[in-house]
Amino acid sequence: FNEKSEKVVKSTLRSLSDLTWEGDQAGLDTVVQVIQTVIFCMQKCQESVDLLNDSAFTLSRAALTIAGEKHEAIPQLKEAALTSASILMELLSAKVANAQLCRTVLEALGELLEVAGPALRARICEHLFAGNCNNGGSGVIGAGLLSKVSQEHHGNTWVQGVIMWLAGLAHGVAAIVREMNMNQGYGVQLAALRAVAAIFDQLEDPQSNEMGSRGACIAAALSAMNAFPENLIVWKTACYTLNSIVQHGLDHMVQKEQLEMCLRAGAKALNVAQSLEHHCYRDEASYLREESVKLIAAVCITCPDFRFSLQEANCKVTLAQAMEAAVDRFPEDDPDKEAEQVEVL
Repeated sequence: FNEKSEKVVKSTLRSLSDLTWEGDQAGLDTVVQVIQTVIFCMQKCQESVDLLNDSAFTLSRAALTIAGEKHEAIPQLKEAALTSASILMELLSAKVANAQLCRTVLEALGELLEVAGPALRARICEHLFAGNCNNGGSGVIGAGLLSKVSQEHHGNTWVQGVIMWLAGLAHGVAAIVREMNMNQGYGVQLAALRAVAAIFDQLEDPQSNEMGSRGACIAAALSAMNAFPENLIVWKTACYTLNSIVQHGLDHMVQKEQLEMCLRAGAKALNVAQSLEHHCYRDEASYLREESVKLIAAVCITCPDFRFSLQEANCKVTLAQAMEAAVDRFPEDDPDKEAEQVEVL
C-alpha cells in the first residue's frame, strides 16, 4: 500500500464498519462478502498497524451479525464466523507486542463471545484459554493465547482489564472474584474491578447466573478498597464497580445490609475526594468525587430508606460541598459532564 491507497482503504473500512445489514438472505450474503474482503485486506497490509486495527474492528462488526446460535445451522455463515474468529486470534498472536491492537482484538473477541453459538464459543475458548470455557486450566486466564498476551502486557492495566473481562465472559464473574481473593496485587485487583463493572453494566437478563454473584462481588470490591486505602484509582474504580452492581436492585443475594456497606464506602470515598480536591491529586480526587456521588445516588435510588441515613450522618453537607466543587470546575471541564453530576447530587 502507498499512502494514497492506504487512506482509501482506511476510509472504506470505516464506512463498512458503520453499515447495518438486513437479516434476509441477501443481507447475510453481503456480510460474508464483507468478511472475505476484510480478511483479504488484512493479508495485504501486515506492515500497517493502523490498517490492521481498523480491519480487526470492521471484521468483528460483520462477524457479530452472524455469530449467534441460529446462524450456526447455516454452514456458510457458521464457517464465516469461525474463520473471522480464527483470523482475529492469528492477528493477536502475530502482533502481541502492540498494546492498542491487542486491546482492539480482545474487545472484538469478547463481543463475539457474548453472542456466540456453541461452535464459535468453543473455537474462541480453545485458542484463548487452551481449553473450554468451563475450565480455565492455569488460573482464570488459562494457559493459551490469553496468557501470552497477559505476560506481554503485565504492566498495562487497560489490557489486563480487557483480559479479565474476557475471562469473566468465559468462566463467569465468580471466577474473577476467586482470582481477586487469590491474588491481592494491584494490577489484578484493578483489572478485576473493571471487568466486573463491564459485565454488570452490560447485564440485562435478571435471570442471569451472574446475578447470584453480586454479593461476592460487592465484598471483593470493598476488600480492594481496604487493601489500597490511599490509592484513589482503586477507590474510584471500586465505586464505579459497586454502582454497576447496586443498580440491579435488592433481592435475596443483595440485601439492605450490603447496600449499607456500599453507602458507607461511597460516603467515605466522597470525604476523601473532598479533602484532596485542592491538593496535587486534584484530578484524581475529582474523578473519585464523581464516582462516589453516583454510588451514593444509586444506593438511595435502589433503597430510598437510606436517604434518612444520609441526613443522620450529616452527609448532606458533604454532598452540598461536592455540588459546589462540581460547579466550580465548569469553566475548565466538560460542562455537560459536570452538569450531569450536579443533577445526580
